[in-house]
Amino acid sequence: MEKVTHSAHVHFSFGSYHDYDDFHAVPMQACLLLLGRPWEFDLDVAHHGRSNKYSFMNNGNNIVLLPLTPAEIVKYEKKRHANALDKS
Repeated sequence: MEKVTHSAHVHFSFGSYHDYDDFHAVPMQACLLLLGRPWEFDLDVAHHGRSNKYSFMNNGNNIVLLPLTPAEIVKYEKKRHANALDKS
């Protein structure tokens, strides 16, 4: 198990849903942001295992987070790589 190297208060958004939370930073290559059990508990989030969706209520709106498709991941990674090249 990796050790926590840093902590940060991070603002994040998914479409119209905006939130912030405290995150621990650990070395990993799996994802950019990993929302965990404290976030799920605080918002009463339901994880739907087969579809891998997360749903919860926020300000009277039902929010559903969906996983990216493989094509969406490729598109995102290409855009991220192009942005990194533009900044260098």
